[in-house]
Amino acid sequence: MGENAVYRGHSPESVNGRRFNRAPLKLRGRYLAPDSDEHDCETVDVSPTGVRLRAPRTPTPGSQVVVYLDELGRLEGAVVRTVSDGFAIAIRCTARKYGRLAHKINWLMQRNGAVERRGNPRFDPEGAYPVMVSGAGSEHVVELLDVSETGVAFLTQRKLRIGERIELGLQKAAVTRLFEGGAAATFI
Repeated sequence: MGENAVYRGHSPESVNGRRFNRAPLKLRGRYLAPDSDEHDCETVDVSPTGVRLRAPRTPTPGSQVVVYLDELGRLEGAVVRTVSDGFAIAIRCTARKYGRLAHKINWLMQRNGAVERRGNPRFDPEGAYPVMVSGAGSEHVVELLDVSETGVAFLTQRKLRIGERIELGLQKAAVTRLFEGGAAATFI
């Protein structure tokens, strides 16, 4: 999918009776198997309620696993299906986390294929809700998606403009990109 592709989530045309369509994202990670061993893995596709992983070892169906994925963070759930090169899990989490995953997957799909603008590593500050102060002085709470030394991506219902100056906590930034439900900004 290109830069303008949008993950829409639930649709009546969902394949295989899934509640959400899976987005074809390649994210590296690792998983903790029931035997307490840690193994490398890579996503094949992902949705807010499930993920298919390519992995060298396959846990048995029904076993509980914890997965740590670059850019999505910690997920846990039960193995629902095995395939020759991996397995799929049904993600178990709160309704709030399902919503956060849907936004994050949408954002990653929009970014997929785009040139990476930040050369510094990103981290997911899960549960971070700073106050954003717009150039006009109005205050709004936002939810951070990721942060690096040079910039930040966040969810907000406020309409922003490219180039608009904002403050996030004590950090000043300029909006550099808009996406459905949020924006990215470069620190200044």
